[in-house]
Amino acid sequence: MSAHRSRLPSEVNLGVSARVNFATRAEWEWRWRTAIELWARLAAIATGEARTEAIAGQARGLVEVGQVNQAKELFSLIADQIEGIEGLAHLAKAQGLSDISAWHWDECVTRFPEQATGFLGKAMLLFEREAFAEADDAQRHRPILAGFIAGGDHVGSMRHRRKELAGCASALGGFTGAISG
Repeated sequence: MSAHRSRLPSEVNLGVSARVNFATRAEWEWRWRTAIELWARLAAIATGEARTEAIAGQARGLVEVGQVNQAKELFSLIADQIEGIEGLAHLAKAQGLSDISAWHWDECVTRFPEQATGFLGKAMLLFEREAFAEADDAQRHRPILAGFIAGGDHVGSMRHRRKELAGCASALGGFTGAISG
């Protein structure tokens, strides 16, 4: 029995929400192999949204341990759901494939217009390309994103936040390092 497996909770009487909580906690604690295993077990028994969440969680963990091809396969399994498309967009961006990432973000916006994440992902990609006016326009389509960028001068505000966001990007170096490595 592997070291991380021995610390897994007994699954005899666990419901779906408890399994999600255990897997999520493992992610928060950066116990990626444990999280991957917990999400995989949940994906094997869950249906609907819980299965989608489990597959996405397993794929996120695989990215963190450098198993990008397996993660891409899992995100592709759920590419009919926003979680799958988002995952593929993030992977493409991290691999330096910004045109493919943009295509996935456009797919999110088109297929799931009620979800803010597609608009935010598209706006952030445009922002990183320094297409400030287009990024501002993308985020204006979703009132829910208005709080993301403070102030009336959205473009100016985005430019101002560039340094802050650059710090966030460097903090994600482990994520992009796993992909390039």
